[in-house]
Amino acid sequence: MIPRRGKSSKKKTKKRDPRGRLALCQTRLDKHADAVRILGRFEPRAAKLVEGARKLLQAESMPNRDSEVYARILEDIRRQTTPAIMMLFAGTIGQQLASHLPSPERTSLVQFVTSRRSKWSCQVLESLAEAYEFTQLNILPLDHPRMTTTETIDEVMKTSGSTAVRQEHNQEQKLRLSKEILKINPTGKFRFQVRSLSIAIIPPNLLEDTMVGDAYGLSIEEARGIIMSDQIRGNVWLTETYNAQSFSFITIPISQELSDQLTFQRPRIL
Repeated sequence: MIPRRGKSSKKKTKKRDPRGRLALCQTRLDKHADAVRILGRFEPRAAKLVEGARKLLQAESMPNRDSEVYARILEDIRRQTTPAIMMLFAGTIGQQLASHLPSPERTSLVQFVTSRRSKWSCQVLESLAEAYEFTQLNILPLDHPRMTTTETIDEVMKTSGSTAVRQEHNQEQKLRLSKEILKINPTGKFRFQVRSLSIAIIPPNLLEDTMVGDAYGLSIEEARGIIMSDQIRGNVWLTETYNAQSFSFITIPISQELSDQLTFQRPRIL
């Protein structure tokens, strides 16, 4: 008798694009655009992603930061292209992959989608946009309340000791928030205190009450450039701290374009 071969213990793994997640998104979009044009419909998984994106864009507020980032990407694509192209993106990429891309890659992805507008546009896609009601979605201003998270930092701090607070808003989350408060030293030199930085880089998707994100260090010259630029979006405010051992700090909300310029190829501090 010929002995049967045992099952291999090696698990099959999916091949990943060696060029990274941005290239993976670009490849998926090109392939999916062709598939939708040929089939004239979305596959079930893509249709589910499209429905989810439409509901998110119709929501009064964002349930979490990933949703906020994803909604911002969709809004940016809509401003640069059409409802149909935004719908194609939603049905191809989805929130999990898109929201976890670094900020420079998100910008590059929006630019890629914009460059493919004429190539992907077709009557089939336009009809699907009508069917899925994407043409009825309104473009909201960048500072619209819907684009902010449902809970503010103050609410997190007040409820962090409560048993009803969610797991992600525990003591570790409070510590992370405190580390991301950025301060200016009156002497003109940057100084780290409790691993805090010197000046805030806050794009429109991180508004006054949602300062959660990546932190970067800036030079005095860059800080002056921001103040003198026309890229400030919203109110600039001073916070005077009660702790005599800490410095007061200034918060400056800036445009997404300037944020991308400042963070491109710059190492994160936090």
